[in-house]
Amino acid sequence: MPEADPIVRRFEDIEPALAQLASTQRLLLHKLTQGNVIERPDRQIDKITDASRTSERMITEIAKRIAEIAVIRKHSDERLSALRAFVDDLARRNGKQ
Repeated sequence: MPEADPIVRRFEDIEPALAQLASTQRLLLHKLTQGNVIERPDRQIDKITDASRTSERMITEIAKRIAEIAVIRKHSDERLSALRAFVDDLARRNGKQ
């Protein structure tokens, strides 16, 4: 009986191990994706995109509120100045009597 080529023998020895490794890898990947341990990159990108849009909306809303507060503050400052002028005028008039 002729002796098998050593290279062929090595491939024959390695082939079952590679098949087992590939099978284990497929099973692990299936378990990970089904169990949501890891998510597909497209799902992660969708989540990041949604978070970005939400942040953008929140920033826009905050900017609007800050603008409203600035207008309210301007009116409050004007009213306070008018009140100070009135009190100063009243104090001057009462002080002259």
